[in-house]
Amino acid sequence: MGNATSSKPKNRTGKSVLKQKLEHAQKTGILSLQLHKLSSIPDTVFSIQNLRILDLSGNNINSLPEEMSLLLNLKNLKCDNNNLLSLGPVEKLEKLQVLSAADNRLGAENSSLTLNTLKLPSSVKDLNLASNNLQRIPGVIMSAKKLRILNLSNNEIVSIPVEICLNFTDLAEFHLDRNLITSLPDEIGNLTKLKVLSLQSNQISGSTSPQPLPAALFTDTSIIDISLRGNTALSVSQLNDFDGFENFLERRRKIKNKDLSGFDQLSGKYSCGLE
Repeated sequence: MGNATSSKPKNRTGKSVLKQKLEHAQKTGILSLQLHKLSSIPDTVFSIQNLRILDLSGNNINSLPEEMSLLLNLKNLKCDNNNLLSLGPVEKLEKLQVLSAADNRLGAENSSLTLNTLKLPSSVKDLNLASNNLQRIPGVIMSAKKLRILNLSNNEIVSIPVEICLNFTDLAEFHLDRNLITSLPDEIGNLTKLKVLSLQSNQISGSTSPQPLPAALFTDTSIIDISLRGNTALSVSQLNDFDGFENFLERRRKIKNKDLSGFDQLSGKYSCGLE
């Protein structure tokens, strides 16, 4: 029997494939140009008036052209893993609900995000700006007041502005893994719909004066899932002794079909991913 060779499936990216995808998108309103080695977006894309979903991830695109504003029906835009310094025309996409621009260069000094020269459509509900070297949460996202999911993981963020807690009252998931956060503001309790908070690998400690995770996080929000793995200065015992934490535990106990992973039956303590 001859030697069988196998290889991982490759993304087909030739010109003929691109043409087929563009023609198909005219019918479906869905277009994926992921990993096509593009340095710019083909002009034909902007003529697809019914385009609802566009994936440009894994290319070499430096900017989004003004022609993007012609995609009036676009609801989902993914442009992860490019070289973007700006999201410029995105603010004109009034039906956009999902925007994912992780792993770009939006935290650079001359980017539109850090210069606050950009606004996001108020329609955006799911925003991913992970891995962009952001040193602070850019004020420009404040225009997206309907946000339900916000991912700012793997940046260099030190603190959470009070404005986040006051403006994003619909926020249900907040992902802040691998930043430099030491504490949350007391106003976090204003996020009454917040259910999921991930703060893995930050700098949260077990201090109680003041308490880095305010009691309002546990008592005033709807939080049922907190991930704190990698915060080495915080122990399970310290966490369980925080003011308000018992409210969080009681809320989890009431969840039907609950997944109590992280709950130590012997000690009666909940670890939230802590060692």
